[in-house]
Amino acid sequence: MENKNKFLRSPLVLLGALVLALVLGYGYFFYSIMDKNDEASLIRGDIALKEKRENRAMVERNLIRGTEKERQILDNYFINSTSIISFIERLESIGRASRVLLTLSSVDIDNERKNALKINIRMTGKFSGIYYMISLIEAMPYEIDVTRLSISKPASFSSAKDDGLWEGDISIELFSFISSK
Repeated sequence: MENKNKFLRSPLVLLGALVLALVLGYGYFFYSIMDKNDEASLIRGDIALKEKRENRAMVERNLIRGTEKERQILDNYFINSTSIISFIERLESIGRASRVLLTLSSVDIDNERKNALKINIRMTGKFSGIYYMISLIEAMPYEIDVTRLSISKPASFSSAKDDGLWEGDISIELFSFISSK
């Protein structure tokens, strides 16, 4: 009978070892699949994040392209170090339109505030022309602060020679200035 038990025990042990190997193999494959699934989830998350970033960048590029015209219009309201000359030419054209002789005394960048441009202008002409020029300067599409203004009839003009000429000095600070420094 011992032979019979030995005969039955061998296949049972073999079957048990086989079941144990299958369970361990199933567990190994199950956990390796779970691990790969977690890695795939992380990769999908990274891909989704990169897609969102790419979409956001594309939207921002389209927004920048779509506002280019408006930004160019806004740039016309600011003076930078490369466009000072065109601003001075614009002041001179305002002087010609006002029939006023215009002389720029000084043009300086404010040392304390790098975003301010100080301009001193001397004007000679009829009172109405000087007044009109001052009005045009104040109406320019820039942030301008008139710091000093004086209009006077020069004593050097005698009443016999009086042809209605006046002199004016105006000092302005242009805050619509963008310094490159």
